[in-house]
Amino acid sequence: MNSHSLSSKLFKPTANHFFISTSSSLTSLTNSDHKTPPPKTQKPALSTNASRVRAVKTSQAHEHAQLKENWLDSLTCPLNANGASTPTNATASNWVIGVDPDIHGALALLNFNTLHSSISSAQVFDSPHLPVLVGKRVRRRLDAKSIVQLLRGLNAPLGTTAYIEQSIPYPQDGKQ
Repeated sequence: MNSHSLSSKLFKPTANHFFISTSSSLTSLTNSDHKTPPPKTQKPALSTNASRVRAVKTSQAHEHAQLKENWLDSLTCPLNANGASTPTNATASNWVIGVDPDIHGALALLNFNTLHSSISSAQVFDSPHLPVLVGKRVRRRLDAKSIVQLLRGLNAPLGTTAYIEQSIPYPQDGKQ
């Protein structure tokens, strides 16, 4: 067996190797008088992350519950100011209300002058909406309660005709 072939496979120390080794040992000697904290374990980091995730989930659950509560609250129709319900026998009126139920729709109030058969006043209001949780997404939906309050605030007489556009969603457009 040739010793030359064996020595070529063995590690030969170089000056650079010893220099690096020496400098690292010197720094460890010079830093030995300073106390270094023990290495941190991964367990506290995991518990911190777990508590952070738990806090986010809790706040999301609270937010989702609040959105649901707002939606259900918007569906309840308040009574008149005096607490009585609206009478069903109403006379015809010169007022007409038009409602576009789309989220970017509006509510229009037209007042006709009976003498000249022309519109004497027209008012247009944006449809009120609120955020609602649908599946895992937050969507905007009409706020029925705010629409009722808006109509009551207009002081439209009993018997006012309201025209509501029929909204037909297209399932192919990806919206709910």
